[in-house]
Amino acid sequence: MTLLFVRLDPERNEPAALFDLAGSLSGQSVLEIGCGDGRLTWLYADQAGSVLGIDPKPAGRRYRR
Repeated sequence: MTLLFVRLDPERNEPAALFDLAGSLSGQSVLEIGCGDGRLTWLYADQAGSVLGIDPKPAGRRYRR
């Protein structure tokens, strides 16, 4: 089996855009709807007061066609 590792967003454009839109999350409560596996959630979780991420798709079925 060959494993392929892909580095998503090496320039960190996604968190930059997020913080441009949201501003400071310090002490804020954040609800992320459609968080998937939480890839972006972990980028800001330590800056917010609390974070709740939910996704309507059950785990394990997210990438099936």
